[in-house]
Amino acid sequence: MTDIQINLAYDTDSLAALKPPRMAGPGELVPVRCVPTCAAGRACGSHGMAAALRDSAASSTLLSCLARPTLSGLASTPAPKLRNLRTMTQPRTYEGNWNVEGIRPAIVVARFNSLLTEHMLDAAVAAYRRIGGDPAELTVVHVPGSFEFTATALKLAESAQFDVIICLGVVIRGETDHYDHVCEQTARGVREVSQSTGVPCIFGVVTADTVEQAVNRCGVKLGNQGEKALLAGIEMARLFKKLPVTPGTPRK
Repeated sequence: MTDIQINLAYDTDSLAALKPPRMAGPGELVPVRCVPTCAAGRACGSHGMAAALRDSAASSTLLSCLARPTLSGLASTPAPKLRNLRTMTQPRTYEGNWNVEGIRPAIVVARFNSLLTEHMLDAAVAAYRRIGGDPAELTVVHVPGSFEFTATALKLAESAQFDVIICLGVVIRGETDHYDHVCEQTARGVREVSQSTGVPCIFGVVTADTVEQAVNRCGVKLGNQGEKALLAGIEMARLFKKLPVTPGTPRK
């Protein structure tokens, strides 16, 4: 047990002020040496201090207790050992990448606004080739419009022949609210297919207010969404292969 040097201060005139210990007088605290104790005065090692009062009336007006280990106590206490940060246990981390080996992607392309969607498809195929994939291994499915993505993606995912479904389309706002219905239902449908089948489905649909905005997002100024969707799909497919599977579910 480490000896503790205790300085106790008590001022009978002002309860808010603390003074250094003085010569012992009526109602004053006396500096003492003690061991850590509990509130009941029993030695317990970590619950308070045992203080000696010259006058028992001072116990009801005790303001503060400042404790310092003695030099002898410090000398006998071993210094704490610091753990090597490099050897500390790291969290288990999962992350996808663009390794196309063993990944079977399918691309669903809408013919509506084909001038832009075909450009997105070309960018997706070029990106696949750039990261080491063979374009001959890609499966491309053409559908009338973005609204048909949900049923087509579900059919492909349930076939168990593909690791990721990438949907490419362009929807431009018109004078009616048809745009809002198509965007909302398509996004929801693609998400639900991914949740229900466990096959990642990428929503690579450009939604724009004007033709100029759509053109810019299809490769003119703001990059090509077809390329971005393809890269995101490969990364998610690789990630899904690394993640733990539900007990009783075979890994694809």
